[in-house]
Amino acid sequence: MPKKTKKQKIITEYRKKIRMLQTQLPNQNDKPQITAKEEPLTVPTKIDQTPAELTFFKTDLKKSLIITSAIITLEIIFYYATIYNYLRF
Repeated sequence: MPKKTKKQKIITEYRKKIRMLQTQLPNQNDKPQITAKEEPLTVPTKIDQTPAELTFFKTDLKKSLIITSAIITLEIIFYYATIYNYLRF
């Protein structure tokens, strides 16, 4: 590609300025009229849960805590067993 001449640079600079001015100052006719409608705020209602759902949640939580604690203790046991060479691979 040939280099731009000084005249071409000036023309592109003017085009950029024109584009910038057009984007900064849009026509007043093009602007849509915005009307604010005030709607009353609705308070979210509390979700009712049955006692059965709460018991299922509690039992599931207990099971997951027991399983995760067992996994963590096994990891700690394996860590110390490998440090003291109790596990010889």
